[in-house]
Amino acid sequence: MFENPKKKESKGADVPLWMATFADMMSLMMCFFVLLFAQAKMDEAKYESVIGSLRQAFGGVQFISPRDDSQKGLEAGIVSGTGHNSMPTQQVRTVEKVVSSTAGEDLYKKLKEGLKEDIEAGRVILERNRDQVIVRFPEHVSFPSGSARLVSGATDLIRRVVRLIDAESQQVTVAGHTDNIPLRGGGGFSSNWDLSAARAVSVAERVLEVGSIQDSQLIVSGFGSSRPLVDNSTRENRARNRRVEIIVAYRQDVESGEPGLPILESTDLNADIEVETSQADPEDESSGLWDALAREEQPGG
Repeated sequence: MFENPKKKESKGADVPLWMATFADMMSLMMCFFVLLFAQAKMDEAKYESVIGSLRQAFGGVQFISPRDDSQKGLEAGIVSGTGHNSMPTQQVRTVEKVVSSTAGEDLYKKLKEGLKEDIEAGRVILERNRDQVIVRFPEHVSFPSGSARLVSGATDLIRRVVRLIDAESQQVTVAGHTDNIPLRGGGGFSSNWDLSAARAVSVAERVLEVGSIQDSQLIVSGFGSSRPLVDNSTRENRARNRRVEIIVAYRQDVESGEPGLPILESTDLNADIEVETSQADPEDESSGLWDALAREEQPGG
């Protein structure tokens, strides 16, 4: 009988045992150097030197700067031809807001000190609201009832105010306001809108006479009875609503660099504002008292 030959088992390539250990060591070494490279910090001096050379060679290019907080993502910095990074728009707006706030506060303090006697006598009411400073002239120190002709002494008062305003880069608005009593006719005005606009023009003309504010900076507005300080339910309140205001705005349009329009809103008694006012001095013939004005009030204007 013939015996079946035994099947020979196939053998793979012979590999020395030390190769397995060597491969493990190489893998560990590679991981070690990868970790070292990942944690390495670039020499800032060398980096700036390289960037400076590239700037001189190409004039202006875009680079991605390394950041320690790289997990938040890379942030590209645009390099101008002179080698200075452009300021981000958000940062420009933040700086603009700080500058506007400081300028408004400085003007408010300057007017408060320079018009101290007028404020105490009730001839001027000073208010700072948001990005603007408001100088308010009550009707009894500026115009007769139903008229747009300035009373005696009003021109000098307006000039004192304007001389204290440094309006080199600001925008100035002269706004006229009335109460809600319709005009009865006469005086040449068809409505409270017409009267408020004419009063604003009269004050604006005196503002320009001083010379420190140019006509390109000036806005003249008549609001009639549309923006009262208080409700018109009483004579005293209507007397308060009849006024002319000089508004200096400090907000600017960041994109264009031009002065922004002032915020011409009715006063919110709950808003965060500063107001300097005083009751009128009974001995001051030019001011009078609110109560007296209310009793002598004529309809309209």
